[in-house]
Amino acid sequence: MSKQNQSFLTIIFIFFFILISSHRFQTKILEREIAIEIDNLTISEAVKKLDKQLGGIFSYNPDILSTSKTVTLKKKNIKLKKALLIIFESTDVTFTEYNGQIILNTYREKKKVSFSGTVTDASSGEVLIGANIFVVGTNIGASSNQYGFYSITVPTELYNIKCSYIGYKTKVLKNINLQNSRKIDVSLEPESVGLEEVVIESKSKNFNISSVEMGTLEISPKQIKSIPIILGEQDILKSIQLMPGVSTAGEGQSGFFVRGGTADQNLIILDEAPIYNATHLLGFFQFLIQMQLKLQN
Repeated sequence: MSKQNQSFLTIIFIFFFILISSHRFQTKILEREIAIEIDNLTISEAVKKLDKQLGGIFSYNPDILSTSKTVTLKKKNIKLKKALLIIFESTDVTFTEYNGQIILNTYREKKKVSFSGTVTDASSGEVLIGANIFVVGTNIGASSNQYGFYSITVPTELYNIKCSYIGYKTKVLKNINLQNSRKIDVSLEPESVGLEEVVIESKSKNFNISSVEMGTLEISPKQIKSIPIILGEQDILKSIQLMPGVSTAGEGQSGFFVRGGTADQNLIILDEAPIYNATHLLGFFQFLIQMQLKLQN
Protein backbone atom coordinates (compact mmCIF):
# COMPACT_ATOMS: atom_id res chain seq x y z
CA MET A 1 0.00 0.00 0.00
CA SER A 2 1.39 3.34 -1.02
CA LYS A 3 2.07 6.10 1.49
CA GLN A 4 -0.64 8.20 -0.15
CA ASN A 5 -3.28 5.52 0.53
CA GLN A 6 -2.07 5.11 4.11
CA SER A 7 -2.42 8.86 4.74
CA PHE A 8 -5.93 8.83 3.26
CA LEU A 9 -7.03 5.94 5.49
CA THR A 10 -5.53 7.68 8.53
CA ILE A 11 -7.51 10.84 7.81
CA ILE A 12 -10.75 8.85 7.42
CA PHE A 13 -10.11 7.01 10.73
CA ILE A 14 -9.49 10.27 12.60
CA PHE A 15 -12.65 11.79 11.12
CA PHE A 16 -14.83 8.87 12.26
CA PHE A 17 -13.20 8.89 15.71
CA ILE A 18 -13.97 12.61 16.13
CA LEU A 19 -17.53 12.06 14.89
CA ILE A 20 -18.18 9.20 17.35
CA SER A 21 -16.61 11.11 20.23
CA SER A 22 -18.69 14.20 19.41
CA HIS A 23 -21.89 12.17 19.35
CA ARG A 24 -21.02 10.59 22.68
CA PHE A 25 -20.27 14.02 24.21
CA GLN A 26 -23.57 15.44 22.99
CA THR A 27 -25.55 12.66 24.66
CA LYS A 28 -27.24 14.00 27.79
CA ILE A 29 -25.74 12.81 31.04
CA LEU A 30 -29.15 11.81 32.40
CA GLU A 31 -29.68 9.55 29.37
CA ARG A 32 -26.46 7.63 29.88
CA GLU A 33 -26.74 3.96 30.79
CA ILE A 34 -24.72 2.95 33.81
CA ALA A 35 -24.11 -0.03 36.04
CA ILE A 36 -25.07 0.62 39.64
CA GLU A 37 -24.86 -1.44 42.81
CA ILE A 38 -26.21 0.16 45.98
CA ASP A 39 -27.03 -2.06 48.96
CA ASN A 40 -28.92 -0.56 51.89
CA LEU A 41 -27.19 2.83 51.83
CA THR A 42 -28.57 6.17 52.94
CA ILE A 43 -29.39 8.62 50.18
CA SER A 44 -26.32 10.69 51.04
CA GLU A 45 -24.04 7.65 50.83
CA ALA A 46 -25.66 6.48 47.59
CA VAL A 47 -25.14 9.87 45.90
CA LYS A 48 -21.51 10.02 47.06
CA LYS A 49 -20.83 6.55 45.64
CA LEU A 50 -22.54 7.41 42.35
CA ASP A 51 -20.71 10.74 42.15
CA LYS A 52 -17.35 9.01 42.58
CA GLN A 53 -18.25 6.41 39.95
CA LEU A 54 -19.24 9.06 37.34
CA GLY A 55 -16.31 11.37 37.94
CA GLY A 56 -17.78 14.08 40.18
CA ILE A 57 -20.75 15.31 38.16
CA PHE A 58 -23.06 16.09 41.10
CA SER A 59 -23.42 19.55 42.63
CA TYR A 60 -25.52 19.92 45.81
CA ASN A 61 -25.74 21.07 49.39
CA PRO A 62 -25.17 18.08 51.71
CA ASP A 63 -27.91 19.36 54.06
CA ILE A 64 -30.66 18.50 51.58
CA LEU A 65 -29.68 14.82 51.78
CA SER A 66 -29.74 14.63 55.59
CA THR A 67 -32.29 11.86 55.92
CA SER A 68 -32.15 8.40 57.45
CA LYS A 69 -33.95 6.80 54.52
CA THR A 70 -32.00 3.91 52.93
CA VAL A 71 -32.09 2.65 49.37
CA THR A 72 -31.09 -0.54 47.56
CA LEU A 73 -30.54 -0.59 43.78
CA LYS A 74 -28.63 -3.16 41.76
CA LYS A 75 -28.70 -2.80 37.96
CA LYS A 76 -26.10 -3.60 35.29
CA ASN A 77 -27.69 -1.45 32.64
CA ILE A 78 -29.94 1.46 33.69
CA LYS A 79 -30.26 5.07 32.63
CA LEU A 80 -28.94 7.59 35.17
CA LYS A 81 -32.27 9.50 35.17
CA LYS A 82 -34.24 6.40 36.13
CA ALA A 83 -31.70 5.48 38.80
CA LEU A 84 -31.98 8.93 40.40
CA LEU A 85 -35.78 8.78 40.35
CA ILE A 86 -35.59 5.51 42.29
CA ILE A 87 -33.03 6.90 44.78
CA PHE A 88 -34.98 10.13 45.47
CA GLU A 89 -38.41 8.50 45.54
CA SER A 90 -40.64 9.79 48.40
CA THR A 91 -38.30 12.71 49.10
CA ASP A 92 -38.38 16.40 48.20
CA VAL A 93 -35.06 16.22 46.31
CA THR A 94 -35.16 17.24 42.65
CA PHE A 95 -32.41 17.11 40.03
CA THR A 96 -31.64 18.83 36.76
CA GLU A 97 -28.81 18.78 34.22
CA TYR A 98 -26.89 21.98 33.55
CA ASN A 99 -23.58 22.48 31.72
CA GLY A 100 -22.42 18.92 32.21
CA GLN A 101 -23.40 18.80 35.88
CA ILE A 102 -26.30 17.25 37.80
CA ILE A 103 -27.73 19.89 40.15
CA LEU A 104 -29.59 18.57 43.20
CA ASN A 105 -32.12 20.78 44.95
CA THR A 106 -35.20 20.57 47.13
CA TYR A 107 -38.75 21.66 46.54
CA ARG A 108 -40.96 21.55 49.59
CA GLU A 109 -44.47 22.91 49.50
CA LYS A 110 -45.67 23.09 53.07
CA LYS A 111 -49.03 21.66 53.84
CA LYS A 112 -51.60 24.12 55.12
CA VAL A 113 -53.60 23.39 58.24
CA SER A 114 -56.33 25.20 60.14
CA PHE A 115 -56.73 25.86 63.82
CA SER A 116 -59.94 27.16 65.31
CA GLY A 117 -61.68 27.58 68.63
CA THR A 118 -63.73 29.80 70.91
CA VAL A 119 -62.58 32.83 72.91
CA THR A 120 -64.30 33.09 76.31
CA ASP A 121 -64.18 35.00 79.59
CA ALA A 122 -62.21 32.88 82.06
CA SER A 123 -64.36 33.91 85.04
CA SER A 124 -67.88 33.80 83.58
CA GLY A 125 -67.48 31.56 80.53
CA GLU A 126 -69.22 34.14 78.33
CA VAL A 127 -68.02 34.26 74.71
CA LEU A 128 -66.01 37.34 73.69
CA ILE A 129 -67.11 38.97 70.43
CA GLY A 130 -64.44 40.68 68.34
CA ALA A 131 -61.40 39.25 70.18
CA ASN A 132 -58.19 39.51 68.14
CA ILE A 133 -56.21 36.33 67.43
CA PHE A 134 -53.08 36.49 65.30
CA VAL A 135 -49.93 34.48 64.60
CA VAL A 136 -46.85 36.22 65.99
CA GLY A 137 -44.27 37.11 63.33
CA THR A 138 -46.77 36.97 60.46
CA ASN A 139 -49.60 39.09 59.11
CA ILE A 140 -52.08 36.26 59.59
CA GLY A 141 -54.91 36.75 62.07
CA ALA A 142 -58.65 36.83 62.64
CA SER A 143 -61.36 38.15 64.96
CA SER A 144 -63.92 36.09 66.83
CA ASN A 145 -67.49 36.30 65.50
CA GLN A 146 -70.74 36.81 67.41
CA TYR A 147 -70.41 33.31 68.85
CA GLY A 148 -66.82 33.87 69.95
CA PHE A 149 -65.59 31.48 67.24
CA TYR A 150 -62.50 32.02 65.07
CA SER A 151 -60.62 30.03 62.41
CA ILE A 152 -57.15 30.61 60.89
CA THR A 153 -55.30 28.71 58.12
CA VAL A 154 -51.49 28.61 58.14
CA PRO A 155 -48.65 26.48 56.68
CA THR A 156 -47.39 23.70 58.95
CA GLU A 157 -44.87 25.19 61.38
CA LEU A 158 -44.15 25.99 65.02
CA TYR A 159 -45.99 29.19 66.00
CA ASN A 160 -46.71 31.57 68.86
CA ILE A 161 -50.38 32.61 68.94
CA LYS A 162 -51.45 35.87 70.58
CA CYS A 163 -54.99 36.67 71.72
CA SER A 164 -56.11 40.09 72.98
CA TYR A 165 -59.34 41.83 73.92
CA ILE A 166 -60.14 45.23 75.44
CA GLY A 167 -60.45 44.97 79.22
CA TYR A 168 -58.70 41.58 79.37
CA LYS A 169 -55.14 40.40 79.84
CA THR A 170 -53.36 39.57 76.58
CA LYS A 171 -52.54 35.87 76.32
CA VAL A 172 -49.73 34.31 74.26
CA LEU A 173 -49.74 30.58 73.47
CA LYS A 174 -46.10 29.65 72.83
CA ASN A 175 -44.57 26.89 70.69
CA ILE A 176 -47.79 25.59 69.17
CA ASN A 177 -46.74 22.86 66.71
CA LEU A 178 -49.29 22.96 63.91
CA GLN A 179 -48.69 19.88 61.78
CA ASN A 180 -52.38 18.99 61.58
CA SER A 181 -55.64 20.88 61.95
CA ARG A 182 -56.65 21.24 65.59
CA LYS A 183 -58.93 23.06 68.01
CA ILE A 184 -57.47 25.72 70.30
CA ASP A 185 -59.86 27.38 72.76
CA VAL A 186 -58.66 30.52 74.53
CA SER A 187 -59.82 31.86 77.92
CA LEU A 188 -58.91 35.44 78.81
CA GLU A 189 -58.65 36.82 82.34
CA PRO A 190 -60.40 40.17 83.02
CA GLU A 191 -58.01 43.01 83.74
CA SER A 192 -58.89 45.95 85.99
CA VAL A 193 -56.98 49.10 85.17
CA GLY A 194 -56.42 51.47 88.10
CA LEU A 195 -56.69 55.14 87.17
CA GLU A 196 -55.36 58.13 89.05
CA GLU A 197 -57.75 60.38 90.95
CA VAL A 198 -59.45 63.06 88.85
CA VAL A 199 -60.62 66.26 90.60
CA ILE A 200 -63.21 68.40 88.82
CA GLU A 201 -63.59 71.97 90.05
CA SER A 202 -65.96 74.72 88.97
CA LYS A 203 -63.13 77.23 88.84
CA SER A 204 -59.41 77.07 88.38
CA LYS A 205 -57.15 78.03 91.25
CA ASN A 206 -55.97 81.17 89.48
CA PHE A 207 -59.43 82.26 88.31
CA ASN A 208 -59.22 85.64 90.06
CA ILE A 209 -55.96 86.30 88.23
CA SER A 210 -56.77 85.05 84.73
CA SER A 211 -60.39 86.31 84.57
CA VAL A 212 -61.02 89.53 82.64
CA GLU A 213 -64.07 90.34 84.80
CA MET A 214 -62.46 92.72 87.26
CA GLY A 215 -64.27 93.54 90.50
CA THR A 216 -66.83 90.77 90.21
CA LEU A 217 -68.20 89.23 93.39
CA GLU A 218 -70.37 86.15 93.74
CA ILE A 219 -72.78 84.96 96.39
CA SER A 220 -74.49 81.56 96.48
CA PRO A 221 -77.92 80.60 97.90
CA LYS A 222 -76.11 78.67 100.64
CA GLN A 223 -74.36 81.83 101.78
CA ILE A 224 -77.65 83.80 101.73
CA LYS A 225 -79.34 81.22 103.99
CA SER A 226 -76.56 81.56 106.54
CA ILE A 227 -77.27 85.30 107.04
CA PRO A 228 -79.52 85.94 110.09
CA ILE A 229 -82.71 88.01 109.62
CA ILE A 230 -85.10 89.76 112.05
CA LEU A 231 -88.19 90.62 110.00
CA GLY A 232 -89.32 89.58 106.56
CA GLU A 233 -87.52 86.87 104.66
CA GLN A 234 -84.05 86.20 103.35
CA ASP A 235 -83.44 88.61 100.51
CA ILE A 236 -80.79 88.72 97.81
CA LEU A 237 -80.64 92.52 97.81
CA LYS A 238 -80.17 92.62 101.60
CA SER A 239 -77.41 90.07 101.29
CA ILE A 240 -75.66 92.09 98.56
CA GLN A 241 -75.56 95.10 100.85
CA LEU A 242 -73.22 93.14 103.15
CA MET A 243 -70.65 92.73 100.36
CA PRO A 244 -67.58 94.95 100.23
CA GLY A 245 -68.10 98.13 98.17
CA VAL A 246 -71.88 98.06 98.61
CA SER A 247 -73.76 100.30 101.03
CA THR A 248 -77.44 100.90 101.88
CA ALA A 249 -79.33 103.94 100.72
CA GLY A 250 -80.49 104.58 104.30
CA GLU A 251 -82.76 103.30 107.00
CA GLY A 252 -86.18 102.22 105.73
CA GLN A 253 -85.04 102.27 102.12
CA SER A 254 -84.47 99.23 99.92
CA GLY A 255 -82.03 100.82 97.51
CA PHE A 256 -78.22 100.40 97.67
CA PHE A 257 -75.13 102.13 96.37
CA VAL A 258 -72.26 100.32 94.61
CA ARG A 259 -68.79 101.88 94.77
CA GLY A 260 -69.97 105.43 95.13
CA GLY A 261 -72.77 105.25 92.58
CA THR A 262 -76.43 106.08 93.12
CA ALA A 263 -79.37 103.68 93.46
CA ASP A 264 -80.69 104.52 89.99
CA GLN A 265 -77.34 103.55 88.41
CA ASN A 266 -77.66 99.88 89.37
CA LEU A 267 -78.54 97.40 86.62
CA ILE A 268 -80.18 94.21 87.86
CA ILE A 269 -80.40 91.39 85.29
CA LEU A 270 -82.07 88.01 85.71
CA ASP A 271 -81.27 85.49 82.93
CA GLU A 272 -80.24 88.37 80.65
CA ALA A 273 -83.52 90.20 81.30
CA PRO A 274 -83.38 93.57 83.19
CA ILE A 275 -85.42 93.91 86.41
CA TYR A 276 -86.80 97.47 86.78
CA ASN A 277 -88.61 97.05 90.10
CA ALA A 278 -86.54 94.82 92.35
CA THR A 279 -88.21 95.59 95.69
CA HIS A 280 -91.61 94.93 97.25
CA LEU A 281 -93.02 96.62 100.37
CA LEU A 282 -89.82 98.48 101.16
CA GLY A 283 -87.73 95.34 100.97
CA PHE A 284 -89.71 93.14 103.35
CA PHE A 285 -90.37 90.69 100.51
CA GLN A 286 -87.88 89.79 97.80
CA PHE A 287 -88.73 90.02 94.12
CA LEU A 288 -88.06 86.34 93.19
CA ILE A 289 -88.20 82.84 94.64
CA GLN A 290 -84.97 81.88 96.35
CA MET A 291 -85.10 78.25 95.15
CA GLN A 292 -84.92 79.36 91.52
CA LEU A 293 -81.42 80.83 91.96
CA LYS A 294 -78.12 78.98 91.66
CA LEU A 295 -75.55 81.77 91.66
CA GLN A 296 -75.65 85.56 91.80
CA ASN A 297 -73.01 87.89 90.42
